[in-house]
Amino acid sequence: MVEYITRFFWEIFQSGLLLDELMHGVVAFPFACFLWFKSHSVRQVIVFYLVVYFIDSDHLVDYWLFWGFGFDAMRFFGLDFFKMGATFILPFHAWEWVIIMSVFVYRKGRLKWKSVLASIMLAVFAHLLWDIHNFWSVEFYSIFYRAINGFRFG
Repeated sequence: MVEYITRFFWEIFQSGLLLDELMHGVVAFPFACFLWFKSHSVRQVIVFYLVVYFIDSDHLVDYWLFWGFGFDAMRFFGLDFFKMGATFILPFHAWEWVIIMSVFVYRKGRLKWKSVLASIMLAVFAHLLWDIHNFWSVEFYSIFYRAINGFRFG
């Protein structure tokens, strides 16, 4: 068991996934500061950071569609299933969510920054910015674009 855990963390470190996840938090920091300035709410900032990281849980959809139900941490965090032909459904990774949420957050000529939905909207936006930096594709992060392309990349 200790050997598996050691290998698991070494694989995550070597693959760059750990650094990538840390960078999501770093890139999100100015947005968290902005949210704090607008809302003065610790709750808003906590929700924001939870969403910044939770959005990646949608990778489980593609993992399960490729490997079937069940879970192997090495397979999941290795993300090799994408290289092996898995789909990129990624239901949370979509600009459409930011647009839809902004419609509900924007009321009477201004954004309501004290709503939880505002924290979620800003967190998805910040997360997608870092992902675009990694993959150089704005359109890939549209669920409509992915659907039109059979949920394939490239």
